[in-house]
Order: sequence, then C-alpha cells, then structure tokens
Amino acid sequence: QRRRVVVGSTNTYQSLRVRDIKLWRSLGARKVVSIFFNTSLEEALIRNVGNESQQVVDIERCYQRLMATPPTLDEGFDHVYRITV
Repeated sequence: QRRRVVVGSTNTYQSLRVRDIKLWRSLGARKVVSIFFNTSLEEALIRNVGNESQQVVDIERCYQRLMATPPTLDEGFDHVYRITV
C-alpha cells in the first residue's frame, strides 16, 4: 500500500536530516523531497509569532544554522525545492 507522508519540521542540523532520510528509506520511502523556504530572518520572526506550537524555539539560532547548511541532494534527498518568499 502506497502512502505519502509529510514531515512538518524545520530540521536545522544536516546530520539529523541525513539520519532521518536513512530511517524513512528503511521504512520503505521511495522518494524523499525537501521544500526549503528561503526567507529573511525578519520574515521568519514575524511568521513565528502566529505559530500555535507550545515549543519554545530560538528562531535566530535556527535560522543561522539553516542558512549555513540548507538541505542538499548530497544528504539523500531526491529533490530539493527552494522557494524564496
């Protein structure tokens, strides 16, 4: 049975993305795609204000890590879509 799964998490650590991709493939994932929203820090801070999650996140630190190591095909993704907003 074929299923589609969307993981809605901003994973800013490249090593954890690689680990997760290996896990998903071991569970039968045939295609793993990254959708990377390339935005300014200011926009990320504004969008986070409306976030209903109870998790406390250091947006500035996450932003810096993600900009330093954005998702790449070398991590195991089949496609990396970069969307500039």
